[in-house]
Amino acid sequence: MKYKAQILTLAILATMLSYILISSIQIGLSIAYRRHVDPSKEAEQTPYPRFLSMLVVFAFDDLVNWNFTGTLARLKQFNLIFVPPTLRFAFDRFGQLMEALTTTLEEVERLLDESESLINIGRGEDARLLLNQASYQISSANITYNTLKSSVKEVTKTLSLPENEVFERLDALGELLRKIQERLLSLLNLIEEQRNLKETFLEVETYPETVWVGSNLTIRGKLYTINEHLSLRSVSILLDGEVVSEVKTSDDGTFEQNIKVPYLYKPKMVIQAKYTPGEEDREVFKPTASNTLEVNLLYILPHLDVKAVEKALPGKYFAIEGSLGAEMPYPYRQVRVYWVNETIVLQMGEDGTFKAILYTPEAIAEGKYVLKADAPPSGIFAPATATSYVDIQRMPLNVTLDIPQVVFAGVEASIKGKVNYPGIERFNVTAKLDLGREEHWEATSGEEFDLKINPSMTTLTEYQTYRIQVNPQLPWYSKSSVEGTFLIVNPLTISIPVGVISIFSVKFLKEDRRKAVKGEQEALTETATQRTYQKEYYVEKGLEWLMDSYWQAVVVVSNITGVEIAPSMTIREYLNITKPRLGEVYESFEKLSEMAEKALYSPSIIEEELEVARKAMERLQVKHVASLH
Repeated sequence: MKYKAQILTLAILATMLSYILISSIQIGLSIAYRRHVDPSKEAEQTPYPRFLSMLVVFAFDDLVNWNFTGTLARLKQFNLIFVPPTLRFAFDRFGQLMEALTTTLEEVERLLDESESLINIGRGEDARLLLNQASYQISSANITYNTLKSSVKEVTKTLSLPENEVFERLDALGELLRKIQERLLSLLNLIEEQRNLKETFLEVETYPETVWVGSNLTIRGKLYTINEHLSLRSVSILLDGEVVSEVKTSDDGTFEQNIKVPYLYKPKMVIQAKYTPGEEDREVFKPTASNTLEVNLLYILPHLDVKAVEKALPGKYFAIEGSLGAEMPYPYRQVRVYWVNETIVLQMGEDGTFKAILYTPEAIAEGKYVLKADAPPSGIFAPATATSYVDIQRMPLNVTLDIPQVVFAGVEASIKGKVNYPGIERFNVTAKLDLGREEHWEATSGEEFDLKINPSMTTLTEYQTYRIQVNPQLPWYSKSSVEGTFLIVNPLTISIPVGVISIFSVKFLKEDRRKAVKGEQEALTETATQRTYQKEYYVEKGLEWLMDSYWQAVVVVSNITGVEIAPSMTIREYLNITKPRLGEVYESFEKLSEMAEKALYSPSIIEEELEVARKAMERLQVKHVASLH
């Protein structure tokens, strides 16, 4: 045991020296020099002044033109601009004040518009309540504006912005606030003027209450005050808030109007009448609006269907079909179909069915895509729309590899692969090997490929991660990639520690070496016995490598645990005995043991299980090497 400990210590020291020597050579060759940058100076650089001034000016322009949505969108861009921390407060303060002022003015506009609408129908007292709210908001806007002026002065000075352009917009914003105040006062004056006017009343009714779109509808009504009927006055008829007709009242203030129902494909429409006094009546009567009526609308809603009847693959055509049905014969024979970036017009058959062949672009990403069809409105027939989803998934490639377990630096090795896929097409693939560094190899071939690798002599002895990507020639097949590890052995990294160990062993450890030689002879004798026992096993042709891997694993496990396998032990018995001492290695050895048992006793073993065995052996070797270091 003393000899083993000394040998292990010397091996570790020699390996570390070799690793440092070769790594220093590789690092020296790969050093890249970068231009020196002073981080403190770079951090204080301010954004381009002209860019900032234009952003500020455009935000003011949108606000002055009542484009509140545009103003808020530009203010969001402020958060994406890099500003040094020492200047950030002034910049953020300006953005916050602009956002607060924009939100306030947007609310003021809403209140003034609603108030004006109420005044126009004689509801001045209702409008007064809204104007009181607007007045409070305008006062708040003026306070924000005064604070904003101070903030703008600080921002232009700090960020070196052109003052003339910015302050010109700031003055325009002040003029806007003045006009808003004038509009508020004007609306309040209108309310006061209406207080001395005569109240007017307007009533309407319709016949029938349910109509087909495109048919006629009769509207009757009456305009009057408390004391008189208003004759020969103009009354506006509104459908869903839009004026569609004007009518004059008769001598008794009544009116009747026939209108054509527009083609509105919805369940109901709203009817209302409004009276706005003319020039002669403006100083006498208040404007008014009638009661609102809902009229039920009748129309035919066709039923439209569309779907894909074949699998959609990138770079290929696929078939779709659909149908259009309705309660009555429809007056058209065409539908439009939308697919990706394509729109086509299809002719329908007498039974309302249609078919088409569509193309899927080669470069399209996998996922679900909308297939849409629509039929236009026509008279009493409402428009119809149908939507379905087409799932686009490329066909998979199945790649199997023959990877060497050990590759020697300076010696060419070969990675062979085979590609299996569904379908009857025959096409080439491009196989690419990536070792995660500067080394790449590519080869173009048919179903089989052979990649050559030749690691340089500067490569260390280590487990190397590889990634092989297989790209198909046809766009409707998906790319496939396989990852794994193999061992690269560099004779230089082995010869140096071996030489050092040999020198020290000869000079200082002659007695221990004689004992070690004797122990090795005994171990060889026992190993020979185990191999004799191993030959008694019978496996199917082609699985001999699996049993060889198992016996290699047994040697590793015995070195770790100190437990040798006896000739009388079964695979399962040896696994159970060594389990308490294996630690992290146990899982890999268990998988390999299971595959060995199956190779011996099962009538068949599939490729996936063989792959499990290979990977288990690789993991076992990796963990064993790691434990030695």
